[in-house]
Amino acid sequence: MPDIQAIGLDLSPSEHPLSYPGKLVTSNCLLLRSWLYVIQPTPENALTDWKVLGDGGPLQLTGADHLGAVLSAAGALPIAERSPVVAVGSNAAPGQLAYKYRSHPPHNIIPITHVMTSNLAAAHSAHVSRAGYIPFIPVLTEGTRRTRLNVLWLDDEQLRRMDGSEPNYTRVIVESPTVRAQLDSGLRLDSFDLYRGRWGALRSEPGASPMMATSQAAVYSFLSTHQWFRSIVPELHDGPQSAAAALALDEVRRQQIRHEMTARDLVSTDRLSEIVRSAGQS
Repeated sequence: MPDIQAIGLDLSPSEHPLSYPGKLVTSNCLLLRSWLYVIQPTPENALTDWKVLGDGGPLQLTGADHLGAVLSAAGALPIAERSPVVAVGSNAAPGQLAYKYRSHPPHNIIPITHVMTSNLAAAHSAHVSRAGYIPFIPVLTEGTRRTRLNVLWLDDEQLRRMDGSEPNYTRVIVESPTVRAQLDSGLRLDSFDLYRGRWGALRSEPGASPMMATSQAAVYSFLSTHQWFRSIVPELHDGPQSAAAALALDEVRRQQIRHEMTARDLVSTDRLSEIVRSAGQS
């Protein structure tokens, strides 16, 4: 793959809130600053042995090199010194990652791999982000639901910077047979990190299950059916883009919306307490 701007993956939801969660990769990839290299999984082999396909860009690859060798050549830490972080929202989008790490380009070398999870899904958080979108949070589901998500393989410095960019989330560790996570190679993750929402999950009415992740247009359309929301955000009359732009500039109204959601019993638990432990970050 070429530069993310050339293939339309550079859009950041932090700058374009209605695009949330952003455009995601369709292949296992290595993001090296603004360039994406496709990674081919090898059945039953460790991630470090997957093949990275040469496709121009800043790395001079000879055909297909193993990921471990490529990370070493790029001066990046190996997989053994990285933590798998399952992303349910915009952190899986190359444009958002490039935005978050743009002032620290040496740290913008991130393997992104697909993972099939069981009993874990993305729902809407019961708050409005600083950028004006209603973000996703992970929730524990019942039954045999399977969800295809993405894993970021982050080193310690990348984790610290990611933690600092997530004021409405707490990083936790999942180590539970209830939630299984399988890579495209067939190997399973024994544990992984996850950013848990601080404010619970939005639901359509009291007693309902969490509202599963959808588009910003759809969730703003739902909120527009409530008089209290229209009163707080009169800009909604001009469409969700105007509403999101106004809320991005007004922390008081964002907090008011969060309090109203709680007071009107439109907040559901994410149920993650059953399966997670603290990651112990500062």
